[in-house]
Amino acid sequence: MSSNIRIKKNCVLCGKLFIAKTLSTKCCGNACAKRLYKRKKKEEQIEKALLDSANPIKAPESRLNEREYLSVTECVNLFGVSESTVRRLIREDLIPFIRIKRRIVINKKGVIKYLSNERYN
Repeated sequence: MSSNIRIKKNCVLCGKLFIAKTLSTKCCGNACAKRLYKRKKKEEQIEKALLDSANPIKAPESRLNEREYLSVTECVNLFGVSESTVRRLIREDLIPFIRIKRRIVINKKGVIKYLSNERYN
């Protein structure tokens, strides 16, 4: 069943006068409705970005500082050395590590101790 409602409204986006056939119609046509939808989505993204910047999540580096054991990649990111250097130190048993199947877990304190001894000797 269709209704016989005819309401004169102004388009929210362009301001043109149009005849709405439902109470919830806000735009004069499909083109304005699409533009309004895009505008709302853009505003939502901006609002989300502002909320994210107001409540920053801890940076990955700060999370790495809290952990006692690191993967090879995390060790590379935290200490700023190359992956080949870290793997060479592991191969030569210069830093303490644990091998869990194929995964290598490195003791962060041991790496700090090794790096501090290397710099001052």
